[in-house]
Amino acid sequence: MKDLHFPMGKVAIPILTGFILINSLNGYLLNMSKSPASSLSYQKPIFNKDGLNPLVSESAYLKAMRWLRNNTPASAQVMAENPKDVKLLSQRYAHPLQRSKAPAHLKRHIIKHTDYIIEEPNSPVSKEYLSPTLQRYPNSFRLVYNDTHAQVRIWKVLAN
Repeated sequence: MKDLHFPMGKVAIPILTGFILINSLNGYLLNMSKSPASSLSYQKPIFNKDGLNPLVSESAYLKAMRWLRNNTPASAQVMAENPKDVKLLSQRYAHPLQRSKAPAHLKRHIIKHTDYIIEEPNSPVSKEYLSPTLQRYPNSFRLVYNDTHAQVRIWKVLAN
């Protein structure tokens, strides 16, 4: 028994690391079981895939999605830069923002396929593609939601 050498340092560190990881995961799972909605908060991407410009704050985006869910028909068709986020958070069908630099073409597409548009004024994609169309055809769209800092806007598409 005396000849048995047990390298404590080589074994103790991985064991302690494992315990820490297991306890962290256990705490996370316990929080989930209490209230999934409160323990998991949606994290809007900090940077757009097209550049390094910040998009919107998490709370502004979540408030807009809550408004969309509570104030639009369940069958509403929504056009957005991030359709997966919109679909998940608002429970509305969403499709991607068409990237057309021709405002007339984009307007026709929107009127044919969309009931509501999500505009993120700080986003380079919205600035380049959507904003020119909204400005050129103000009678085709009605602003129905605008957060206090103008980080997210929701437009109702009018049939004209």
